[in-house]
Amino acid sequence: MDSGCKFIYEQKEWDSILSGFKQKDVYFEYSYFDLYRCEGETPVLAFIESDYGKVAYPFMLRDVHFHSDMDSKIEKGKFFEISTPYGYSGPTVEAKDDKLKAKSIQLFYKSLSKFCKEKNVISEFIKFSPMLKNHRHLDSAVDVVYQKKMVAVNLQDYGDPLHGELTHTRLRLVNRRKRKGMVAVPELNPVNIDEQIGIYLETMCRKHASSAFMFDKQYFERMIENMGSDVLLINIYHEDALVSFGLCFLSGDVIYAHIAGTKQDYRHMSPSDICYAEFVRWGHENGYRYLFLGGGLTSDENDSLYLYKRSFSQNTSFDAYIGKKIWNREDYDYLVSISNHSEEKNRNFFPAYRDY
Repeated sequence: MDSGCKFIYEQKEWDSILSGFKQKDVYFEYSYFDLYRCEGETPVLAFIESDYGKVAYPFMLRDVHFHSDMDSKIEKGKFFEISTPYGYSGPTVEAKDDKLKAKSIQLFYKSLSKFCKEKNVISEFIKFSPMLKNHRHLDSAVDVVYQKKMVAVNLQDYGDPLHGELTHTRLRLVNRRKRKGMVAVPELNPVNIDEQIGIYLETMCRKHASSAFMFDKQYFERMIENMGSDVLLINIYHEDALVSFGLCFLSGDVIYAHIAGTKQDYRHMSPSDICYAEFVRWGHENGYRYLFLGGGLTSDENDSLYLYKRSFSQNTSFDAYIGKKIWNREDYDYLVSISNHSEEKNRNFFPAYRDY
């Protein structure tokens, strides 16, 4: 078989190749990667098949000129980087045993190195999937680093998960919110989410979120048009007014929490309690195995967001790993030197010439 990588940019071939892999989910799909397509950022699927096995790796090829606050310092098309977008993906590998998987990865990265040299790729950053555990077998190719704990709700193994996974305190608070008149309404394959977009952007502004999370209207329009059948909304109403929402992706037997928002005037009522509880109820009744909620803002297990999510899942968590690689040390050091950061001061962020 051909031992060289093939690089795919079109949806039809991308989808066809991924259909031959068992270990994948919504975060590997072309439609998801296409949400992040913009000037200087191109979705790519690298694929190799050999006598050892096969590897598929979806990533964004980014022009550093557009994405690192250095547009006035470096020219367009000179430096590139590989990165996974918001969410969890990375390489997926299939082979008969672990030894052949390791050889498949070795062969894949040998071929990928040629691509990186031709494109002048400086760095590579991967957020591996905690659910798929696809960081395994990659430590010979990239620097695999444990990041933090991630929360998931087991929807099937503890009877009714509202009682088996939620803490007693959280369940009591959920019931209290309901008595105050908040109502959860699930919506599959939504058609119009303009009101939810407004609530989301209001929430992100209130939290002073990074520009990376300020998704524009085109992002949501692409999502509804191309991924609508995989989208589940939970809308929270109070006295017929939409006050909060959560948006998840349905993928195999997993529900992935993606974004959420709450109107400022209703924050004191904590409608997110109702939203998460409704995702749990809906997922359990519709046969899903896990509701993946993600982690906190930091790796600290006392992080307030992590502890909040943990109150919906007493028994279930997954480990999150990231992957880092410097493909061109000389150019990497140059980019760090002309950025507003130093590698030492920005050592908790990779690549060090970025801050988002």
